[in-house]
Amino acid sequence: MSTLSVTTRPPLTFGAWLRHDYIVRALDDVPPNGRVLEVGPGKGAMGARLARAYDYVGVEVDDVSREETRRRVEPHGGRMYASLDEVPGSFAAVCAFEVLEHLEDDEAWLSRWAALLDTGGTLVLSVPADPRRMGPWDVSVGHYRRYSNEGMRSRLEAAGLDVVAVHRLGFPVGYLTEWIRNRFAGRRRVDGDMQDRTGRSGRLLQPSGWSAVAIRYGSWPQRLLTRWLSPTELGTGMVAIARRP
Repeated sequence: MSTLSVTTRPPLTFGAWLRHDYIVRALDDVPPNGRVLEVGPGKGAMGARLARAYDYVGVEVDDVSREETRRRVEPHGGRMYASLDEVPGSFAAVCAFEVLEHLEDDEAWLSRWAALLDTGGTLVLSVPADPRRMGPWDVSVGHYRRYSNEGMRSRLEAAGLDVVAVHRLGFPVGYLTEWIRNRFAGRRRVDGDMQDRTGRSGRLLQPSGWSAVAIRYGSWPQRLLTRWLSPTELGTGMVAIARRP
């Protein structure tokens, strides 16, 4: 059973709480202190939780975010790297939350992550859902694409993985927040190349410490609704879980 603790520190975003329950269940089979790799942890809110439970390794290319994550995971034995090329060994689980959509050749990266898994290891991803919803906010934060349920399944299978589940998240609240973000982004000039925008995206909209409890408990109604609707194609986000045979 997963040893991930349910805590408000460091604070998670509303969207991160929506996927939290699926991540916990996906990592049920990882033993305590099993090796877990997180690609693109941003400022390390989820990374700190993973580092408390597992032998944590993080890869973050953005210098500012990497140092913030390092401060959060090193007290628990976690290690941080700037490149996947620097990471040794294989893993019981590989996690990438809101990362795949930032990678131009997503299929190649999926294959690379799959190759880092132990036999029977678990890949856990979260991505923005529904290609038809690609909008100004996606462009401003460096997204190349959004994903359909079937598109995600086919990519995971092409990487040699067995698909365990594809869950949809965020109906109906995600539609409202996405509309607001698109209105805001549509009025601003898009600055920087895709790498710059991706680096900034990991630091955007991060909650402050005082809001942690409010966000956690305020997300409960949406989390309960998400559990009921996750097999559908409703929602603006997605969690996908696959295993290496």
